[in-house]
Amino acid sequence: MSGPIGNKNALGNHHKLSDKTKKKMSKSSKKRWKNPKEREKQSKRSIRYFEENPVSDKTKKKMSKAQKKYFEENPRSDKAGEKISIRQLKYIKNHPGPFKDTKPELKMKEIFSRLNVKFKHQVIIEGIRHVFDFVDEENKIIVEVDGRYFHTLPGKRQRDYKFNRLAKKLGYRVLRFWDDDVMKNEEKVIEKLKEI
Repeated sequence: MSGPIGNKNALGNHHKLSDKTKKKMSKSSKKRWKNPKEREKQSKRSIRYFEENPVSDKTKKKMSKAQKKYFEENPRSDKAGEKISIRQLKYIKNHPGPFKDTKPELKMKEIFSRLNVKFKHQVIIEGIRHVFDFVDEENKIIVEVDGRYFHTLPGKRQRDYKFNRLAKKLGYRVLRFWDDDVMKNEEKVIEKLKEI
């Protein structure tokens, strides 16, 4: 298994590949991925492989730990992050939902329903490269349900604050709730929603 970048794979093992070999592999891979039929074949091959060779929980934990360490030591530049988010947003615009809702998002929908409040789900606001969880465009309100793990990773809170600032510049009010509050402390969430 090759790693996200460079000579290390997800488990931290070294590969001895020359720069010339890496370039050839990259060129070949890019060429194959331009062909939709080839992409489909590769996708099916990958699915079949992992169905036949399931990864153990122990290995998953090792891989997860190695990836976290890698990205902590090699943070992605803002420019690279911007390129990725632009690609993701293009994909989302061309392949609109349905996205698989997280349990806290489903719970939030339930809360909105009980309060008889209408919010659109998974919305891109013009001028901001981000998909917001819930948006009431008429009253200019955004509700985000943040996963405590992901949104406390290095740089994620700053990213959240950046999107808050951009939304506020466009006249939106942003409310953020932790996922565990939505799941376990419903009254607190309802109280805060009633304030608006």
